[in-house]
Amino acid sequence: MGLLFVKINKSFILFALFLSSLQARVENVEFVAKEVHKEGSIVTATGDVLVYSPSYLISAKRAKYDEKNEIVELFENVSILRNNEEATNSNYAKINLKTNEIITDNAFAMHQSKELWIASEQFCSSDARIDTSKSIVSSCNVDEPDWHIEYKDGYLDKQKKYLHIYNPVFYGNLPFVGNTPLFYLPYFGFSTDKTRRTGFLTPNIAFSKSEGLFFEQPFYIAEYNEWDLELNPQIRTNRGAGLYATFRFADSPYSSGYIRTGFFKDSKKYQDKNSLKYSTHTGVEVEYDRDKLAKYLVNGDYGEGLYVRFKHLNDFDYLNLRENGNSAYDSLVHSKINYFVNTKEHYFGIYADYYINTAKIATKYGNKDTLQELPTLQYHSYLDSFLSKNLTYSLDVKYHNYTRKIGTKAQQFELNLPVGLNFTLPGEWANLSYTHNLYASHISYQKSFELDKNGFMRDKNNEKYARSWSEIALSSDLARAYDAFGGLFHTMNLKLSYIQPGYKYGEIAERLYAFDKDESEENFVEQLDEKYQRQTLNAGIIQYLFNSDNKKILRHSLNTSYYTNKGRFATTDNRLDLYFDYFTAFSKLTYDHEKKRLISAQNGIATTYNKLYFDIRDSYDVKFDDLNIKSKSHFLQTSAHYTFPKDIRVFGSYAYDYVEKYTKMWQIGISQYRKCWNYGIYFRRNTDPINTSYGPEPKTKNSVMVFFAFYPFGDFNYDFSLKSKDVMY
Repeated sequence: MGLLFVKINKSFILFALFLSSLQARVENVEFVAKEVHKEGSIVTATGDVLVYSPSYLISAKRAKYDEKNEIVELFENVSILRNNEEATNSNYAKINLKTNEIITDNAFAMHQSKELWIASEQFCSSDARIDTSKSIVSSCNVDEPDWHIEYKDGYLDKQKKYLHIYNPVFYGNLPFVGNTPLFYLPYFGFSTDKTRRTGFLTPNIAFSKSEGLFFEQPFYIAEYNEWDLELNPQIRTNRGAGLYATFRFADSPYSSGYIRTGFFKDSKKYQDKNSLKYSTHTGVEVEYDRDKLAKYLVNGDYGEGLYVRFKHLNDFDYLNLRENGNSAYDSLVHSKINYFVNTKEHYFGIYADYYINTAKIATKYGNKDTLQELPTLQYHSYLDSFLSKNLTYSLDVKYHNYTRKIGTKAQQFELNLPVGLNFTLPGEWANLSYTHNLYASHISYQKSFELDKNGFMRDKNNEKYARSWSEIALSSDLARAYDAFGGLFHTMNLKLSYIQPGYKYGEIAERLYAFDKDESEENFVEQLDEKYQRQTLNAGIIQYLFNSDNKKILRHSLNTSYYTNKGRFATTDNRLDLYFDYFTAFSKLTYDHEKKRLISAQNGIATTYNKLYFDIRDSYDVKFDDLNIKSKSHFLQTSAHYTFPKDIRVFGSYAYDYVEKYTKMWQIGISQYRKCWNYGIYFRRNTDPINTSYGPEPKTKNSVMVFFAFYPFGDFNYDFSLKSKDVMY
């Protein structure tokens, strides 16, 4: 039998009017049912009851309206759909038209955009809030969800759009185990609004044998669109407590940045036990990026940019404590300010670089003898032609101010002027060019001395240095298509050049002696590269290979230099990159023929085949002082993971320092990544530096990390450190 629009027009109209009074202030409501009856002030509707409005669609088997108390009750298979987004199913619903309060029993509700559903024994909704009790919430499939939260009581603040849950227990449907309780919290809250809002963020919890329980509870303040503030108080029960704060802002449509500061206070017991130089670790960080500054005053066809990165800290434990030791930092902390103006013809830049060498904090001079560049000025005129299109030139001028409190200081002026003549040979098979280069430098030293021929000290005031050289080059670009392997396209650039040194004036000392330092040091002002000061023949090739889909599958370059006046090779550089669907590889090698050894090598491969991923990288670098090794580094890094059925992944990584002969980090673990959640557990051993009274010392940290991520709430990390000890070299 089809739907019957009520024949008792009076009863139907009265019920429709009564029900419409609920939404009269907002919208019109229409009512359809098979049968409608009225007895006194009670209107009863049965048989496929349907109530709909621009915002609501409600269906039930039966409905009853109390005209006197303005209460609507819905029975059996009650479904409520609001704004095509929020759906609720229950067997009973009670609506108070006076208070707009809705009460349901054994309700099931779903929010489509937030991809969340909730099942509750008791559900009460008003204008201000929604209260639930004995409920389950999840974002996964309703049948056997991958994760869900069970809680006794909770409520949703409709005004603040924030859900509060009390005594929740988080469950995960683990492979081979099934539905398993993961952890309990006395309280858990999260925003149901995707906009930026003030409130608590996910806490971070870890445990370390040496530092005790670690707990961090971030608080986020976002009252305006232009800025926000994140506060990160933390406590380590066996070590101390601290607070970090990050202020992020966008002060214009063309700029943004952040200011971060923080401190951590160690207990006296922890400081003495670990021989720490500082009991309080403090720091300030500023980062700012802006691409419109002078254009506010002078508009034109030019680009500009300002970048500021400032870091000041008393030791690198400020950084380690901020990230709970999960990130690696260089001991040399670099702050800089860069500003440039760029046109099609000219470039002007001003730079300032400031360094804090945290590895030298506990040494004799501390950071006082660390060299700073405050400022550097640069002007560059881009390549242009004059007199003829074949006659070209460019110009680069720099000023450096090298300063510090202890040690030699200097000011340097540099000029680089290449003038060239370029031709395309007949038939356009090659290009021929001749370039004459002039380089000049003037260095003024302060607080520096040198020894005369009799061994007496005298002030070292300045050095003048100039070199010129000519270069003739022949180059050609070749390309060819091949039918092999489904179609290949090969491009190649060949270049042969010869450098003839010319004018030569002055020298730059290799070592510096300062009045206020006990030992000499290598000069921070370098001479011109040796290949421009000798008769040098250079040969190079760079080639690419593309497949029929225009995808690059090979890049190869080879460059070598030969000193013709000495009859020997200088250096040879070789680079090879391979790109395939399941495999990539790279190799960069530099060989010094005079020293008869590799001075730089970076090699690595990465493969993704079926469910397996694997990569390995090796990096080697050595620097020389004359023929003696000045510094050397050699690292090995590798990682791998394999994905089993049901998205279960086993992973691991490893890093080794060949020079210091110790394992810097290794970890192994297992995880599962699903649509609505992921989780994992892994064991990790890593080495972090700490600043002791005797200088920086590496410490090992063994830890077990357990993490859970529940979409859309966020992630939970638990780091349990087993022990810490000194690294023995």
